[in-house]
Amino acid sequence: MSCLSAFIRFSFPKFFLGLSALLALSIISFALQSVAQTKLSGSGSCAKFDEGFQNSNDRLAMESYRSTVRKMVEDEAFNQLDCIADSARINKARFPGVKWQLYTFYRGVSEVPGHATEEDWNQLIGHLKKWLTANPKSITAPVALAEAYINFAWHARGNGFSDTVTESGWKLFGQRTEQAKKILEDASSLPGKCPHWYVAMQLVAKAEGWDLANSTELFKEASAAAPDYYYYHRYLAEYMLPKWEGEEGDATNFAEQSANRLGGTEG
Repeated sequence: MSCLSAFIRFSFPKFFLGLSALLALSIISFALQSVAQTKLSGSGSCAKFDEGFQNSNDRLAMESYRSTVRKMVEDEAFNQLDCIADSARINKARFPGVKWQLYTFYRGVSEVPGHATEEDWNQLIGHLKKWLTANPKSITAPVALAEAYINFAWHARGNGFSDTVTESGWKLFGQRTEQAKKILEDASSLPGKCPHWYVAMQLVAKAEGWDLANSTELFKEASAAAPDYYYYHRYLAEYMLPKWEGEEGDATNFAEQSANRLGGTEG
């Protein structure tokens, strides 16, 4: 058997098998999005929006969910977005693997996937600002805009060590973080409340380098407001790692204490 024929015989089937699997995932993802969009447009209500993402594994469901709400931001379907977030918040909607849909919602509307450019981020920020202007009483719009600014700040800084960040990177990082903080502070006076507001503020705390005592106070306030929104625990535990503000063993001890305090399945 020649080298060429051996390559064709053993490599091509694997290639097409991988391609077929990828194509299948894409088709399923598209189908889930289509189901959700049909439910939304057909009934005029978003109360059952989440049903389009319940018949799949978590990873695929969340990817489809994020891309669907992201497209709605691009289409500036602001009333529908508010309705979806309100429903997820009130019903404490979860994916089959118990991850909160509200958390996935904010990831979808505040991130730019792939290798995003400054133009991509500015376009997203522009859409979210329009949302805030169109629905000034919305609690979802400012939280989404604030988190987008935080993500935009890290885009400017980069994820490398501090000595790799340029002077302009630090400047933009600070400016965008401050903008996010101001948006959240202004939103705190709105009548509607959202548990994810505290997650966004935890991200501000990390970016601004709050000390552990102040970060813990923020965590306690968040936990009192929404004890079952478990992401607060994750973010504080991460901040307790030695590379941030903690010492060796702090994060592990905190995780154990949190689990024991909540107890049961939630713990």
